[in-house]
Amino acid sequence: MRRRSSLFVFLAITAVVALGFNTTFVTGLYSGTWPTDWYDQLVKPDWAPSLDVLAAIWLVWYVVIAVAGWIVWRAQGLGLALLLWLVQLGLNVAWPYVLFERHRIDSAMDVIFALLFAVAAFIFVSWGLRKSASVLFGLYAGWIVYVAAFNLALLQSNT
Repeated sequence: MRRRSSLFVFLAITAVVALGFNTTFVTGLYSGTWPTDWYDQLVKPDWAPSLDVLAAIWLVWYVVIAVAGWIVWRAQGLGLALLLWLVQLGLNVAWPYVLFERHRIDSAMDVIFALLFAVAAFIFVSWGLRKSASVLFGLYAGWIVYVAAFNLALLQSNT
């Protein structure tokens, strides 16, 4: 019973953070006030996702992030792996704010590189605790590399 309730608490906390972000993103997207006007004016690569696709993909990654966090939380409790998990979560939330709300493509590039570093550190630290968490974050790192390439393409085309 304890394992099930702790999983529920952890996923609930993560869901609140993730849904809070995505609700803000999607609400702004469909209200027409944020960030579509600015994003539509950018020169984007052909492979750039639409904002609704970007928001949906991030939502899926939040589930993966939550599961990996729960795995290391159950393995170690409050330790270095969970601290790194929290750092990457904060950076994960910061990136769209910096890019889409503040319109700072250059600063968003800094955030995405910091996020990639935090994800890599989490993979390294969690490997000794639970390889499954590392594998999940390895997949997530692939997405972050894509996002970094997207951000770099925006930076090169719009400065």
